[in-house]
Amino acid sequence: MFDQRDFYSALSIATIIFSLLHDSSKNKPSALTLVEKKKNLRMIDTSMPLQNSQNLTTPMVGASLSTEDGMAFFPLKEHNLKKRNCPRESKFSKWFDTDVLRVSDNHKLSRKDLIFHFRHENSAHISNDLRKRDTTDADTFAALNRSHTGAGGVWVDSKGNKSVPKYGQQFATIRQIGWEVEETLKVHCQEILNRLEAETNGNMKPI
Repeated sequence: MFDQRDFYSALSIATIIFSLLHDSSKNKPSALTLVEKKKNLRMIDTSMPLQNSQNLTTPMVGASLSTEDGMAFFPLKEHNLKKRNCPRESKFSKWFDTDVLRVSDNHKLSRKDLIFHFRHENSAHISNDLRKRDTTDADTFAALNRSHTGAGGVWVDSKGNKSVPKYGQQFATIRQIGWEVEETLKVHCQEILNRLEAETNGNMKPI
């Protein structure tokens, strides 16, 4: 999927995260709430304070150059944890609402913002409860699509040739969030993963 350079799978990753963690209402609880695993859940957290918008990447994402893809963004996964300059775990509410991507000087996006945005992009219908909860200004997402920081930096080589990423940092950030969720489940919900692994005959695919 994403790690095999299927960057558009970020939409599916966001949908999976949404289903696992977001309680839309009492009648529409998350999967982890249904199995009584969400209460007091501590999320693996690789976020760091956002710097100014002139930086090439934001803290959860790296950039690479290749002959195959040109310039591309990739998730850092455990890199930030190894550097020990970010929280290792956070309460779910803080984790969900923490800003992880700066689009411009006036626009920041939290994990919740990105998950809702990508999940909506992957859905033909947006329910009323989501419309009420998704309070991010539409201008923020417009900025996401035009900002060099959010939607892709520009790399210029010594000959003046430009390389513009097809998929912006928001895609790699969603994959990084998915990695955090995977690692959280390994730490706090291993029995659920074992059950899923058994039910899929060992063919359970990572997000």
